[in-house]
Amino acid sequence: MNWYKRNPIFFSILILLGIVFVLEIIFFMRQRNEAEEVRQSYESKLQEYDRLREHNPSLTRENLQLAAQDLERVEANLDEIRVALGAEADVSELFENPPADTTQAFFDITSFVDDYRDKARSVVLDSGERMRFRDDEYFGFSRYRNSGPPSQLIESVFKQRQIAGYLLDTLFEVRPVELVRFRRGDVAARRDVSAPSSEGGDVFTIPAGISARIPDFVDTYEFQVTFKGYTSTLRDFLNRLATFEMPLLVRSVEVQPAEAERTGRRERRDEDERASETDEGGPVPIVDANLSQFVVTIEFIELVGASE
Repeated sequence: MNWYKRNPIFFSILILLGIVFVLEIIFFMRQRNEAEEVRQSYESKLQEYDRLREHNPSLTRENLQLAAQDLERVEANLDEIRVALGAEADVSELFENPPADTTQAFFDITSFVDDYRDKARSVVLDSGERMRFRDDEYFGFSRYRNSGPPSQLIESVFKQRQIAGYLLDTLFEVRPVELVRFRRGDVAARRDVSAPSSEGGDVFTIPAGISARIPDFVDTYEFQVTFKGYTSTLRDFLNRLATFEMPLLVRSVEVQPAEAERTGRRERRDEDERASETDEGGPVPIVDANLSQFVVTIEFIELVGASE
């Protein structure tokens, strides 16, 4: 330390300069790191800009305004759809107060089945005969003949039960000759919930190609009615559904002769009658009133998250 005692001022200045030099190096390194971060951020922004510039349509302010206008039109159309499915067909009250548990749901379905069997027995045709139907008809709910639906399906099955009641009432009003089968969509499979097998085969899955369901936007409840009657019976049934008391859409209609053998005999008899009438100069009917079997697939439309 003698060297420091001999020249304290000089060496103090040297030490001070050394400290300043070290601080300058530290400051320089920090600035260099910050500059590198800025450079990397700049390059990232350039890459993002190039990517957005190549986007089709390009993300310009003008296109943003056009997108906003499209959004307004879509929201206006959505409001119109909600009015059509809501105000003109307000069925929300029907779906209030579903059963609280599986046991209540079981008794609710059992009561529904008993009531509509009685209604089916009371349908009388113009001929005086009663509408035919299977004595063990469960109207789509044979899966729950011994127990109610699981808790996660109670609300969905309750909705199906209410819609099924409306469809059956509408069908009974047009008085078909026979109710062959009434089926409902398999909500258990759609919601990945295990369920007992349906002995009557009265659940089905609608083909995706004809369904109106849109995930997270439109949900549906499907039904399929098979009945025998005349063309006027089908026409009256479809016309009543078209009143839109419920948001129901007919997705498909299949028609086939009710009984092939009897139809063949009837056609031969009709040909003989027409030949006889032609010889006698009488009128020849263009379309005969033949009994047919109709399979009508129907969807109930429900908007998902309409309040959102």
